[in-house]
Amino acid sequence: EFLNDGDLPLDNNATESAKANHLNPYRYLEFLLTELMEHQDDTNQDFLKDLLPWSEQIPKICKIKTIV
Repeated sequence: EFLNDGDLPLDNNATESAKANHLNPYRYLEFLLTELMEHQDDTNQDFLKDLLPWSEQIPKICKIKTIV
């Protein structure tokens, strides 16, 4: 809808959600776009739950490394 209404923001704070779940926003977005492309012809959307930032299915490459 944001394309038709200039008052709607383009950002839904997905990056903040990624950070809140200890994910690197760039790597997480890269992962999302790759996975969504793989499923573009799917009619079943059950795979989406595995793409949420708090999912255990998110690959380790997306996780922020913390220094201990």
